[in-house]
Amino acid sequence: MQKISPGQIAFVLLMAVLLMFVLPILQSKTGKSLSQILFGTFKKKGSGPDPVPTKEPRLRNGSRDDLTVFLSKLIRSAKKRGMQVVAPASVSYKGKKSRVIAFLVHKSGVTGLYCLGYGGTITASDSSRSWKQHMNGRDISFPDPLAACEEQRAFIQEAMTQAGIKAELDVVTVFTNPSAVIEHRPQRIYRSNEFFDYIEQVSALGNGDLNVEETAKALAKLSGINKKTH
Repeated sequence: MQKISPGQIAFVLLMAVLLMFVLPILQSKTGKSLSQILFGTFKKKGSGPDPVPTKEPRLRNGSRDDLTVFLSKLIRSAKKRGMQVVAPASVSYKGKKSRVIAFLVHKSGVTGLYCLGYGGTITASDSSRSWKQHMNGRDISFPDPLAACEEQRAFIQEAMTQAGIKAELDVVTVFTNPSAVIEHRPQRIYRSNEFFDYIEQVSALGNGDLNVEETAKALAKLSGINKKTH
């Protein structure tokens, strides 16, 4: 049987001390595992540096350009279908001022467009009067657009009746920011492209006997617009 030399015994004792005392201290300071400490320096040459994780693109809230693009497309789309757009829809009545951007006048009535430019992920809330936006790692709250639409609908409808405009008004929300992703979405909430699909595909908008041109002129007058409607 081969005899163990004193040098071999000393080496074994040194490794035992290293494993028992020194390596746990290095692990706690570096956060690396035992295998990473022992073998991490022996990476193969040519394997290159560790890949840098890609960052998510930074999103933004909507701009005036987004709204301009939306309205321009809305005017063109409405004209093709015998509808008219009144913008800006600035109605003042009993101390209140409208926050809808435009009126879309069609055979079955008038649709007011309450436009929002929030981007990122939008989450509706059933338990409170606020919704949430998550964008670029941050969360913010903003007023429930459904409640805002109903408040706008009620007082604008009253103003229309007072002005002799005999048309039924509905107000819907349109998110004009292309980056918006809407979760748990209730009815009457649209992204801009979805609203265009809506006016193209819903035949009920063309059913009715409302005089589109005369109603659009009356709404323009109510909004203080002197130029002709679109």
